[in-house]
Amino acid sequence: MNDIKYDLIVCGAGPAGSSAAIFAAEKGLKVLIIDKSSFPREKPCGGGMPHSVMNYFPKLSWDDVIEQKVTFMSHSHNFSDSQKHSFSKSGSDDSIIMVSRKKFDLELLDYSKKSGVKFLHKTTIETIDESNNILKLFLRSSDGTTRILNSDFLIIADGASGNTRKIAGFSDTYPLAVALEFDFPVDWRAANFSSDTLFLDYSLQSGYLWAFPKKEAVNIGGGIFLPFLPGNVNKCECKKLINNSIQKYLSFFKSKGIFSLISDTCTKSETLTTPEGDFKYHAWMLPLYDKYRKLNNKSGRIILCGDSAGLINPFFGDGLLNSIKSSSIAVHSILETNSCKYSDAIYEALGKTMCSSFRLASIFYRWPEFFFKHFVTRHSATEVAYKMLSGTMNSEVIIEKIKRKYGRFLPGFSSF
Repeated sequence: MNDIKYDLIVCGAGPAGSSAAIFAAEKGLKVLIIDKSSFPREKPCGGGMPHSVMNYFPKLSWDDVIEQKVTFMSHSHNFSDSQKHSFSKSGSDDSIIMVSRKKFDLELLDYSKKSGVKFLHKTTIETIDESNNILKLFLRSSDGTTRILNSDFLIIADGASGNTRKIAGFSDTYPLAVALEFDFPVDWRAANFSSDTLFLDYSLQSGYLWAFPKKEAVNIGGGIFLPFLPGNVNKCECKKLINNSIQKYLSFFKSKGIFSLISDTCTKSETLTTPEGDFKYHAWMLPLYDKYRKLNNKSGRIILCGDSAGLINPFFGDGLLNSIKSSSIAVHSILETNSCKYSDAIYEALGKTMCSSFRLASIFYRWPEFFFKHFVTRHSATEVAYKMLSGTMNSEVIIEKIKRKYGRFLPGFSSF
C-alpha cells in the first residue's frame, strides 16, 4: 500500500469522514479512510438528526439504522408544565430520526467500502509533509507498523478529541459544551412513555436535559454550554451539575411509571448511583461554532470537517447534519478545484446560521424560565425548534422578535 497514491485520504470513520469518502468515491476519486479504532465501536451521542439527512444516502439501508422516528416534542421547565406539540405537518415527512451511533457509523463505513473506499483501522497520522503539490502522510498502526502514503488531499474528520488537526497546524480552540448521557432499556409494549416523542427540560443551568426514545431504550442526558455559564459557577463542577439534574429527571420519569420497565443492563464507562440502582454513563465535550474560522490550510489540500471543524450547533448541541453537510461541501470544493475557499463556503452554508444560534443561545440560556413561559409553550415554538435542528431557520429573526417585544424587560439584553 506504500506505493499507492490516493486522490483523497480521510482521517476518521465517523459520519463526517465516511460521508466525505462516499461522496468522493461516487465521483470517481480513489479514496482511503484511516481510523484509530476498529468498527463497530461505541460512540457517545444522543443520536438524533432531522429526516432530511436521509436524502444524502438514498442507497443506505435506513430500516436497519433507524431505531425510532419522532414527530412530537415535549418541553418542560423544572419538570413541570409539560407542553407536547407536533412539528410534523399532515402529509409531510418531517421527523427526527433516532439512531444508535454504533450501528449508524458502521453502516456508513460499510456503504463507503461498497463504493470502492479502502479502510485502514487502528491507524493514526503521526506527521504530514506537503511538498511539490503532494501530501505525504506518515502513519503508524497500533502494532507499531509504520508506512508512508501520498495523497492529493486530506480531510480531517477524527472528531472533537482528535489530534490530527493539531498535527496539520490548525491551532484554533473552540468554545465547548459538556454532555452526559445514559441508555435505559425499555419495553415499549408496556411503557407509559411515547416512542414518537422526545423530551426536553430547560431547568439545567446554561443547558438542557433530554430524553430520546430508541429501539429498546431511552437515551437520557444533559448538556451545559460552557460559554453561557455565569461567572460564579465553577466549570469543573459541570458533570456534577448535570449528574444532579439527571437524578431529578429520573424521578420525573419514575412518576410516569417508566422505571418499572427499566433493567440495569447498560455497558458504559462510568456510574451514576440512583435510588433505583447504578447506571452507566458517557461524558464528552462538544466544540461549538461561534465565528468564522479557517478550516482549510493555505494550499486547500488539508480540510477540516464535522466536529474537527467545531461545527456543533451552539443552541441544541447537535452535529450530525452539519458533519454530513460539511463533508459534501468539502468534496464539492475539491472537485471544483476551489478547496482554498472551503472555509468561506462553510461560513455561507452553515456558519452564519450557527453564529446567529450562538447569539440566541447566549440569550435563551440566561433567562430560560422567561423564554419557556413566553415562547416555548407555544405550538409554533416546536416548529421553530425543528427548523433550527434542520438548519432552515436563521436565529436572527427570533432575536429581533425578542428584542422588539421583550427586550426592555430583560436586564442587559442590549449587550447581546
